[in-house]
Amino acid sequence: MSVLLAGALLMAVSGCTGSVDEPAPLPERSVGSAATLEAKPVPLDIEVEQTIGPRMTPAERRQLRDNVGRVVSGYLDAAYFGDYPRASFGAAFDRFSRGAARRARSDRELLTNASVGRETESVTPRKQQVRLFVLRDRRGTPGLTARIRVVFLQERAEGNDRRVLVTGRLLMDRADDGRWQVFGYDLARSDVPAGKGGQ
Repeated sequence: MSVLLAGALLMAVSGCTGSVDEPAPLPERSVGSAATLEAKPVPLDIEVEQTIGPRMTPAERRQLRDNVGRVVSGYLDAAYFGDYPRASFGAAFDRFSRGAARRARSDRELLTNASVGRETESVTPRKQQVRLFVLRDRRGTPGLTARIRVVFLQERAEGNDRRVLVTGRLLMDRADDGRWQVFGYDLARSDVPAGKGGQ
């Protein structure tokens, strides 16, 4: 992935501000202030938000959404969801490029639940929203940015349950095997006691 393409992807989602520190809020459905840890998990909500370049047919949009969705959901499942308590989160970076995976391992406390995996009893996803900003040329789609907004409820063994928010961007291109991979990321994580704060 060239520096030029990476820059174009960032510009496509940053607007005129030039900042990638504060992702713009995404439309969302309110679940009310009474959400609890007993709430049912929600599936991945993924759509193509914007395309730069040749227009995509409905079939192309569905195929892109499905293919990218598998990569993003695989990352989220391995990084934040799944069975608990656990200490292993290495599979979260299986679809990261070699360089991105190396950087991600040093950021694992941000990019996974590695720091709290042992004391976590369960994690319930409350929002998994992904919007794709796609860069295309005549030969197809060389890259895209996946803007994510994820909320999950984390039940901890000591009773210090938390509501966790993960937002930001995954920069993606195609690996040598033709499948999508993450080659860069710009994510932020915050949490509050469960039952407090909004999404």
